[in-house]
Amino acid sequence: MSLHFVHPAYLWGMLAAAGPIVIHLINRRRARTVEFAAIALVLRSERRNARRLRLRRLLLLLLRTLVCLAVPIALARPFLAPKDAVADTGGRGPTANVIVLDTSLSMRLKWEGETLFDRAKRQAKELIAGLSPEDAVAVLPCAARWSGPPPSAGYDFGLAREAVDAAQAGYEATDMNACLAVAARVLGAAPLEGKRIFVVSDMTANGWNFELPPPVVSTEKGELRPQIVLVDAAGGAALANRWIEKLEVEPAFSLGPRAYSFTLLLRSVGSGASRLSAHLKVGEEVVARGFIDLEAGGSARKTFSHRFDEGGEVAGAVEVDADDLPDDDVYPFLAFVRRDVHALVVDGDPSVNRYRDEAFFVEKALSPGGEGTSIRYRIVDVDAFSDLDLAPYDLVLLLNVRAVPERKVSELSRFVRSGGGLFISAGDRIDVDAYNRQLGALLPARLHLAKAADGGATGFARIAWSHPIFSVFQGEGREGFASARFQTYLLTRPPPPDTEILATFEEGAPALLLREVETGRVALFTSTVDRAWTDFPIRTAFLPVMQQLAGYLARALDERRAQTLLVGQSHRLPVPQGAEEVVVEGPEGIRVEFKGEALSTGELTLSQVDRPGVYRVRVRRGTAWETPPGLSFVVLTDRRESDTTRVNLEELRAYLGGGEGEESTVAAASLSGESSGKRPLWSTVLLIVVTALLLEGWLLYR
Repeated sequence: MSLHFVHPAYLWGMLAAAGPIVIHLINRRRARTVEFAAIALVLRSERRNARRLRLRRLLLLLLRTLVCLAVPIALARPFLAPKDAVADTGGRGPTANVIVLDTSLSMRLKWEGETLFDRAKRQAKELIAGLSPEDAVAVLPCAARWSGPPPSAGYDFGLAREAVDAAQAGYEATDMNACLAVAARVLGAAPLEGKRIFVVSDMTANGWNFELPPPVVSTEKGELRPQIVLVDAAGGAALANRWIEKLEVEPAFSLGPRAYSFTLLLRSVGSGASRLSAHLKVGEEVVARGFIDLEAGGSARKTFSHRFDEGGEVAGAVEVDADDLPDDDVYPFLAFVRRDVHALVVDGDPSVNRYRDEAFFVEKALSPGGEGTSIRYRIVDVDAFSDLDLAPYDLVLLLNVRAVPERKVSELSRFVRSGGGLFISAGDRIDVDAYNRQLGALLPARLHLAKAADGGATGFARIAWSHPIFSVFQGEGREGFASARFQTYLLTRPPPPDTEILATFEEGAPALLLREVETGRVALFTSTVDRAWTDFPIRTAFLPVMQQLAGYLARALDERRAQTLLVGQSHRLPVPQGAEEVVVEGPEGIRVEFKGEALSTGELTLSQVDRPGVYRVRVRRGTAWETPPGLSFVVLTDRRESDTTRVNLEELRAYLGGGEGEESTVAAASLSGESSGKRPLWSTVLLIVVTALLLEGWLLYR
């Protein structure tokens, strides 16, 4: 502990203590002695009391000197503080202060029986209590961003304490650089000469960016660096945490229709090796469980699989055993399980030998799991196709069909333009001229002629892996494309500008072309879907790529990816056509309603989403409520905030305190809310003054 003074200039008043001493010395001067026999007897009788009177005068001298010393000391307002406690203002007088209070996710971590944020709030109140009445203070809650006008520094400490009480730890990440910049603006608006910023935080590294310039305060005299005091809510201790870094939700084709895999990545920092339990929840039901072995400071993956009974929008979460920061041990998700696709397969080369039938491999691809498949299909020949109504179907597949029946051409064109999907595969039966004449306005490219591959066989050269059809293929999943060989393929004329070439052969010719015609989609595969021209149908990639193609052409894949936001971000929603009321429902009872004029703009804005979880969007048309696919969304915490690795305090002080050769403007505070904080002494000194005055009066009139 060391001694500090709020107003050290008052200590010059201690010179007044010389007054009683000077008066005492003057009174001790002896007068010239004159013998007077008449009073000699009296003097001898008083000699017995001389010693007692001399002691009283000495006590009065000490008491008066003590009062003269104690009064200026009390006015200087002394206090005791730890050696690493808040640095004083160095005699600069009243100071403008800003308390930057970290409200980020990591402050919700429990440590020694309470959250770090509880400790931080207590420390902030301690700082306010240690200020002098002449100081001004503002409280600035700090997370990822500051919205609205910043607070102003004022002299009402009660309001400052209320601001601390009102602050809450949220779920956002920390941006200390931005918060210090706001604090510097607050200090720039304050008229007091002294400028000081208290940073009350857990001092994790993720909140600091040393590449940005340190804060400066703009004043009438120019720019200056404020004094910055670091108050560590964790008391310098290393903070352990583990969290789910990310979750990947993908279709699991090998497990059957509507099967999905959920792969979580778990990380840890500061904690030892552990074996954790994890589970997958769909709605409120736990559908899968497992264990994860996590090394100290390492990472681990765990994959769950689940097959859904029906398609649609499904909410759930992956959870692991909760630690001291449970908010990042849960990862919510919103999966769009594929709805059933109704497909009509037109077999252009049927055969009594199933393995030679044009539709054999496509049938196996569309229905790999037998019953319960998400693709409902019907296989017909060209004659039966002529008499069928296309309205019940989402997708038509023409497999080596010689030509479209004339009476079906206009209906097929309307089917595509109104949102249907069309897949065309080549073969030796195709009449190129008939296709160009009948479907030229729909084809991704006009057909030319069949060509034998150079050298006897060719393979895929370029594939658009980022396209939704192929994006699910990663790593070993791409091997089925690399091993496929093609002996013959169909050449095309140069495609129009609105056609996408999703795959090419090694010789440069297109293999798969895609075109959108109004609201429909048309795909052209320039080889066969049986083994007549290629061995691709027996490769591992054929089954999933046909399912992806069917889903994409029928627009079933359009609903597959949920919108994902981070806590604190704003979100815009399109107003569904015909909506009379839109309600957004989130976790912890969050409910936001839009109606009337709010719907007239065609777009709705959620200014700030501050809770992680799944948010459902419900729409009312008339008296009917529905949940349109694609509008609901997921809000996640910024996983960078979960990394509780501490910032290097020496680097931080060097960053905030100026360059080499400059006097450091950074101090540190070690506050606990109890006995280790600042201890004011001025009230004790005033008590001593009052006691000394009472004793002096008692001695004088005794």
